[in-house]
Amino acid sequence: PANHLLVPFDHRCSFIPDPLAPFINPNWQQDFKLLGRLIGVALYHNVTLSIPLHPHICRLIFASNEAWDDWTVEDLEALDPDLYKNKMKWIMEHDVE
Repeated sequence: PANHLLVPFDHRCSFIPDPLAPFINPNWQQDFKLLGRLIGVALYHNVTLSIPLHPHICRLIFASNEAWDDWTVEDLEALDPDLYKNKMKWIMEHDVE
């Protein structure tokens, strides 16, 4: 919590990256790199970490370089319901030209 890398999501059942990390944590890039290496070493050694990452974040981690190609608006709705409700839904329902 002190490094603001992950924030609780879906009623504290899983975690997603903190979107405010770049603004709060001056070392956010190095901290995320360290977290990524920790997860990579755990996967390599078949060790379970007690970090319940949101399924969409796991999907991004295990996807190929085209990770965003098969994402849909419904995926965004599941990941960030407020963003979907307040921004995406309005954009889809109105002509934004």
